[in-house]
Amino acid sequence: MDIIPRPTFSPQSEGNEEMLGPPAASAPLPGEGTHLHQSLAAGVPVSSWNFFHLLIAGDSHSTRRSVQTIALENLELFIPRFDVPLSTQRELALRRLRTLCQAGLFSVFDFDRAPRRLLTMHECCGMLDASLATKFTVQFNLFGGTLLRLGSKENHVQREILNKIDTLEEIGCFALTELGYGNNAVCLETTATYEPARDEFVISSPTTLSQKYWITNGALHASWAIVFAQMIIRGASQGVHAFLVRIRQPSSNLGSSSELRVCPGVTIEDMGHRIGCNGVDNAKITFHNVRIPRSHLLDGITKVEADGRVFSIVDGPDSLSVDLETLLKKREEKTSDRSGNGGGKSAVSNVAEEKGVNSQRPSQKRRTTLANSAQWTRAEVNRGGQSWTGDALSSSQNEGQPNAVQVVSPVEKPEAEPPSASIARNRFLLQTEQLLSGRLCIACMMIGGIKVVLNNTLRYSSTRLSTGPSGLSDTPILSFAVQKQTLMPLLAQALILMAWTNEVKALYERFTRVLSRTASVRQAFLRERIALCAAVRKQRQFENAEKSTANRGERSREETTSPLTEEARGGKDGNPTLFNVHTQRNKKTGKLEDPVLIGSLPVRSLLEAHAAAHCEVLLHCCALKPTVAWCAERLATEGRERCGGGGFLSANLFGEFIGSAHAGLTAEGDNRV
Repeated sequence: MDIIPRPTFSPQSEGNEEMLGPPAASAPLPGEGTHLHQSLAAGVPVSSWNFFHLLIAGDSHSTRRSVQTIALENLELFIPRFDVPLSTQRELALRRLRTLCQAGLFSVFDFDRAPRRLLTMHECCGMLDASLATKFTVQFNLFGGTLLRLGSKENHVQREILNKIDTLEEIGCFALTELGYGNNAVCLETTATYEPARDEFVISSPTTLSQKYWITNGALHASWAIVFAQMIIRGASQGVHAFLVRIRQPSSNLGSSSELRVCPGVTIEDMGHRIGCNGVDNAKITFHNVRIPRSHLLDGITKVEADGRVFSIVDGPDSLSVDLETLLKKREEKTSDRSGNGGGKSAVSNVAEEKGVNSQRPSQKRRTTLANSAQWTRAEVNRGGQSWTGDALSSSQNEGQPNAVQVVSPVEKPEAEPPSASIARNRFLLQTEQLLSGRLCIACMMIGGIKVVLNNTLRYSSTRLSTGPSGLSDTPILSFAVQKQTLMPLLAQALILMAWTNEVKALYERFTRVLSRTASVRQAFLRERIALCAAVRKQRQFENAEKSTANRGERSREETTSPLTEEARGGKDGNPTLFNVHTQRNKKTGKLEDPVLIGSLPVRSLLEAHAAAHCEVLLHCCALKPTVAWCAERLATEGRERCGGGGFLSANLFGEFIGSAHAGLTAEGDNRV
């Protein structure tokens, strides 16, 4: 694995390397010559300057140059401003973000097409303005990325909002954390109660602790919020899910479409001044029976039918997709049973496989055991689907008939069974998966700040002269031990973190390719699960109608002319029809079996690749973000001290980056939790 990118130049032999500073023609560095004092620049080979430039820049060089050009062309806008009102700081951050968006350098769809470009933009924004970077990551990663990952491509409202994110025609916020729930957000209190009669969810904040807290873009600029709430179906919580909620709308009274007013039922409170990032408009948001259509549920993980039935890809206790894995395992076993002798496997090979499973690592063995032991039956489909409209279905309690289905009278309408704590937690983890890229985005923002602080500190240390051995003021303070012993370890750590960040960006880009394919499989699985549940219900209704007709003696089974007959039996010639295209029928019993799951696609291999890639990226992101944030905080503090009185001036940005580093320590989860 190449952690450090290869230089683009042709390396010279060690003996023939030119021992000079970095001339502009040889090293792609801005400006001419070097800012280093002559005594420090001597003896640095040209190839080393090229190498370190590539190490620091990493990737997306054209994007970096474009951002630099935009900043230089709009110096009046991007030059830091101090001693200005809070409202001015917020307006500046928004104008800077809008200027970058108008250049068309990036898109929210880059999370699928070119994620490294967006990650590079986080770094560039972190170099320009910490408040700009914060608003950028909320708009494009947390709000836009979540809508892209969990939203429905068929939902025209969601697609319209996605298409307006790039131009800031629609600005959004990410409402997850609450006053009483941060790292324990899986237990948050905001509720989204479904009302089948009106086909709507009702969003409510039942307690003071349930108000959404620290919501970036919420105080002034956001029109939409992705609100995470406990989804309540027939009195039972189905876990935390994401909902698209409008919190502001254009005000027709003011005669300007740019003026926004808070929607009825929404209360927004500005959180005021902070120790850093004051260009960000953070808010506390409370909801009072705000109604949204059912289509505003982001249903990439869980779908809710109009009658209140719930279908989720997570209905197993200890796996993010245990139902899907178990389904595939069960189909493999059935295929083996049909082919005889376990599909050509001998008892010896079965024993060998068992030993192979036992030789796996504990985590792998545990996942395999869970996948093999779980049973995905039609009764479980009914329980997971929570079907009760019409002739509702429930699992039979009769012994010897585990898959039997019995009819429940429509008037009973039993209360829904809530999922177990582990299922609810796994649903929550999938709903908030964009926080994984959020950690990487924050690391990239911190890397941008680290580069600015290093630049300011080392430039000052290499040009500020002090008394040297000759007794004259001709020696840069960077030559003294106290300066070297403080800054050089931090410089080395920063360079390593830059290389590590570049590698994690590459890992994440590979992961997004797998993630896009997995999302298609998840949607196919949900569609087939819904089709199976509908097929079972229709089959049971048809069988009950047949029995009732036979008992009355009005017509025989062969004379039945129900419109369901042909479909339920797979067509006149036995070929699949639209009714059972997603299901298989047992030839002996005539009963429906598990879904086909999009035919011959290598679904299991895809799931395994997704799990492996997710695990690797998760470990790197969870380690990278706190490490980079700690380095940024220490470097900003030490750099300010090493620059003496000059470091205490606001114009040198040390105070700004100390504040943003502390914001990075807490954002996306406490570093030590």
